[in-house]
Amino acid sequence: DYINREVRNWVQQAPQPAGTTLTALTIRSWTATVAHVGDSRLYLLRHGNLRQITTDHNDNEPVETRNRAGYPVTIERSVLQKAIGKTDTISPDVTTFSLQPGDRLLMTTDGVTNQITDDEIREVLATNSLSAIPDDLVELSNTRDNKDNASVIALEVLAESYERDTWVADPDDRVYVGGPAWYLELRPPQEMNTAYSAL
Repeated sequence: DYINREVRNWVQQAPQPAGTTLTALTIRSWTATVAHVGDSRLYLLRHGNLRQITTDHNDNEPVETRNRAGYPVTIERSVLQKAIGKTDTISPDVTTFSLQPGDRLLMTTDGVTNQITDDEIREVLATNSLSAIPDDLVELSNTRDNKDNASVIALEVLAESYERDTWVADPDDRVYVGGPAWYLELRPPQEMNTAYSAL
C-alpha cells in the first residue's frame, strides 16, 4: 500500500499515464510467499519442469495512435490491468508454495519473457550456472531487438543453510528510472518530495 501510494502520487504529476509491476518474494524455512501485480513473472523449475507461478495482469486493448505519416490509426497494445500506481488502491495476488532442495526460482520482467519462450527459459535455467543465468537471459533478449526493461533474478534452494554476509542498502545511493524524455529520481527519505511520511 505504501509503495502504491508513493508511485500514485508521482504518476499524478507525470506527463502520461504510468504504473509499474511488482513481484516480491519472501522465503521462510521451506515456504515461499509471493505478492504480485503486473506482468513481471516468477517461475519455478523443479526436476526439469518449468511452472509460471504468477499470473500476468494485462490484456490486449485497442489504442488510438498516429502512424509515421501522422494519420490516426488503431493498434492492439498490451495494457496492464493491475499495476503499482495505476489506481488509488492495490490488491496484489498473494501465493504461497512449498520449496524443495534443488528448486530454481526465476524472477524476470517482460523485456525477457516477450523475447524468449518458456522452453528457452527452462533450458537456460536447467543447464546454466546460477550466476550466469541473469546475464545469459538479458543478453539473449537484447539480441532479439528488445526495447523494454530486461531484468532477471535467479535463486537456487539449497539443502542446508549457511552463514554469509548480506548486502545492505546505502542510504546515500540514488536510483534512476525512466527514459530520455523523463525520469524519476529516488533520494534518501529525508530528501524525498513525498505526500507520505517515509518509513
